[in-house]
Amino acid sequence: MSHHDLKIWPEYMQPKLDGLKPWEHRLNINRDFRAGDTVTFQEFDLQAGAATGRTLGPVWITFALEIDGTHTIFTHTMPDQTAELEASLLAEQRISEGLRRRVEELSADLRRAQLEGIAS
Repeated sequence: MSHHDLKIWPEYMQPKLDGLKPWEHRLNINRDFRAGDTVTFQEFDLQAGAATGRTLGPVWITFALEIDGTHTIFTHTMPDQTAELEASLLAEQRISEGLRRRVEELSADLRRAQLEGIAS
C-alpha cells in the first residue's frame, strides 16, 4: 500500500469536504493508485500559486479503475469512515494473529502426538 499527497483546486475541495465528492479522476502517469492506498488532498490555489492550508485525509482508496493506462478514477472513504475502517482492520488483524498462533500450537501438538505414537 502506498500513500499519495495530491493537490486539489478549491472548487473541487469544497465538495469533498462537504462529503459530496468521494471520488477522484486523475492522470496516472507517475502514480499507481490502488485500492487500499491512502491519499491526503491538499488544497492548492492556482492563481496564488500556493497551498491554502486546507487538507482532507488521509482517506483510503476503496476502488480504483484504470482507463487506457493513463487515467484512474478512484473512490475513497471520508475521514470519519477511515477511522472506522482502521479500527475494523486492526480487529481483523488481531483475530487473524490469534488464529495463526492457535493453528501453530495445534500443529505442534499434532506433531508431538505423532512422534509419541511412533516412539511407543
